[in-house]
Amino acid sequence: MIEKNLELDASTLPQGITLHSPVGGYRKLSIGPSAVVSVKRITFTAEALASSMGPKQGGAIYNEGSLTLQECRFVKNGGGGNGGAICTVGGLTMERCVFEGNETRGIGGAVYMKRPVALVRVVHCLFKGNVSHGNGGGAIHVASRGTDTQVVLEHCTLTENSATSSQNRDMTMVPADRGAGGGIRVEPGPVEITHCIIAGNKAVMPGMEDVRGEVKQTGPNFIGGDPKDAPAGLGASVK
Repeated sequence: MIEKNLELDASTLPQGITLHSPVGGYRKLSIGPSAVVSVKRITFTAEALASSMGPKQGGAIYNEGSLTLQECRFVKNGGGGNGGAICTVGGLTMERCVFEGNETRGIGGAVYMKRPVALVRVVHCLFKGNVSHGNGGGAIHVASRGTDTQVVLEHCTLTENSATSSQNRDMTMVPADRGAGGGIRVEPGPVEITHCIIAGNKAVMPGMEDVRGEVKQTGPNFIGGDPKDAPAGLGASVK
């Protein structure tokens, strides 16, 4: 557990730094509530998804403090709990980050925002090919604290993500719309989005392939349809 302020900056290295975990994965960073942490140009990877459901949340990072991620990549991280790559309950800023091929047997294939106590801001980030086998949120699952907007997405692309129904859970204990929100699932909401592309995702529930829940659109967005048809100027600037 990181309890003090910390800066991890690999931007001066040509290839950055890669933190890799074996099959089942080990969380790389656990950030305590009093810590302010900055991470730049680090890649987080793992061999494969954990074999079964478990209590661990955040396959690569669990954040209770204040975390800033810049130019980081999260590739094939996975866990039995929620948030294949990240679970955050604290403040979080992500800029020009890529989440690809992350997976969870819970909710939030890439990121689970668990009633964050401070603002979560996601800017110019790409979420592609992430999978949730729980109740939804193939890329992002937001469990907010109420009507106040705590989560903002700007110039992000969410595509080719999937929300499936878990075969490892008691189906009597999950909502009827399990497997909803292949791109993003919000409950209760809202989440503020602007200049985003949320399209080309998949979900079990018809009509909920891209978004499930309330999103507040404060600027132009492209939701649904073929992401190749999105107007110029929308979505993430990273690949």
